[in-house]
Amino acid sequence: EVRSILGYLCSHDQWIYITNLLEKFSRSTIDSKSRLEIRQEIIRLLAKAPVTEGLLNTDTRQKLYRELVRPMRDNPEIRSGINFENELGPAVETLGFDISLRFYEKFVEYDPNPAIQDYARKRWLANADMKYNYHREHNEEPRNLKLYTDYQRRKRDWNITLITEKQEKSGIPPKIEEVVQALIPVKGLPKNIKVQESPEGQIEFRIGNVKFTVHRSLKIVKLEDQELVSLLIRLADQTIKPMAGFDVIQENTPDGRIFSFPTWGMAGKIFTDGGITILEIAYSGSDTPFTITL
Repeated sequence: EVRSILGYLCSHDQWIYITNLLEKFSRSTIDSKSRLEIRQEIIRLLAKAPVTEGLLNTDTRQKLYRELVRPMRDNPEIRSGINFENELGPAVETLGFDISLRFYEKFVEYDPNPAIQDYARKRWLANADMKYNYHREHNEEPRNLKLYTDYQRRKRDWNITLITEKQEKSGIPPKIEEVVQALIPVKGLPKNIKVQESPEGQIEFRIGNVKFTVHRSLKIVKLEDQELVSLLIRLADQTIKPMAGFDVIQENTPDGRIFSFPTWGMAGKIFTDGGITILEIAYSGSDTPFTITL
């Protein structure tokens, strides 16, 4: 019964409720065997879970680390019955760079099982490499100089060539890359539309002749076509500011501000959900709208 509940919560991205259950179990009088089985089941679900909005919540990830990952890391008895490479490692990597590096650090210098130590070293290097490159692309290189120095030293000392073939062959998704992708605020675009991030942290993509530029820090989305006709959508106050003469139809409704840009064959709405402002746009040639969340 508990397994079914956990599976349901996971499939519906209700990780906050799973963390609450973990906290209750840690304080309850439930027997240790049942508590262990629950922890192991959550690890298995987390290992297979896609990186969703619920798992990007910082508080949820920290609770999963504190109530689930850390006890598994520190107690070999709790880890028994869980496959380190195919279940525990991928589950931890769902929670991001920092938690993954913190977790693998426990095993890279010594572990009674050489296979675990070897796997932990490879995954530490992979996570350090991806984290360094991610921050470098966001102009945050200086804060990661120590990480890069440690990475180069350990890669040399451990004599490891960084590859991910083992993980790919086992069918385990590269979770950290999935986390990075999930951090991009644009969702629902067709795969043939390429979303890029500039060194300044702006998100850019094109739909037909219209270029979209998402300024995350300003919470502004700029649309501009090949004729340099443009408009600004300000998500902070849900306003649309077009160039003079550009045809925009817009109206406030109980569900948010709805709008259409007939010239570009686009329409949509700006609305708030759970304190988060969402821009939803439908366009000619696509059956489903895409969203930008800031």
